Amino acid sequence: MEISFKPVNEKQIRQFVHWHYPPPYDIYNENPDNAPEIAAYYLEPEINAHAMTGEDGRLIGICSFGPDGRVPGGSYREDALDIGLAINPDLTGQGMGHLFIEAVLNFAWAYFKPNACRVTIAAFNHRARRVWQKAGFEMVERFGRQSDNRPFIIYVLKQPA
Repeated sequence: MEISFKPVNEKQIRQFVHWHYPPPYDIYNENPDNAPEIAAYYLEPEINAHAMTGEDGRLIGICSFGPDGRVPGGSYREDALDIGLAINPDLTGQGMGHLFIEAVLNFAWAYFKPNACRVTIAAFNHRARRVWQKAGFEMVERFGRQSDNRPFIIYVLKQPA
């Protein structure tokens, strides 16, 4: 599967806000009533939001590179590129996570040229944790989110030599 990355547009964000994940992943659902505010947020240049599309042009995911990938309460002192990732729920749980992660990392290394990449994942999300760990990410911190103390884990991968 070939995956392309381009800055996200408003039409893609409006698709994204209608994605619905089943429990327990429903914490990732957006409220479609907030689509204009969500679109304005993801269209901000510092969010570096990119649409991930397949060969057929279908929206596979939305990926952000930078502060959007951080969760309040975690320690982000070390220099690393934060990655936020939402995959179309129709494509989750099918064993394709490694393809998405490989594409995201290849894009991140080539486009942003960071020394390291970092992801912050809800502790309950064993699927996401497993796929990022298989990609070589190592846990560096566990913490409780500032707003509700929900447990999250920060993982880091150093730039390959």
